[in-house]
Amino acid sequence: LVQATTLDPTLREAWSRLADVDLAASRWVEADAAAQRAIALSDDRAHDHETRASAAIGLERWTDAEASLGRA
Repeated sequence: LVQATTLDPTLREAWSRLADVDLAASRWVEADAAAQRAIALSDDRAHDHETRASAAIGLERWTDAEASLGRA
């Protein structure tokens, strides 16, 4: 996934999946960044907002988590 996003940084699905992998590994900062990138490419998937909310919870950024859940 990292290689895919390096070769084509416009692959929203790769950013979304990378965020999922980082979230599963408790890499909150990386998950948040990848989810933000996916959202920047297409803001229409609730899943990406949910992933970002979960990362924000892991980082104890409650306001960001609430905002992301609202967007989801």
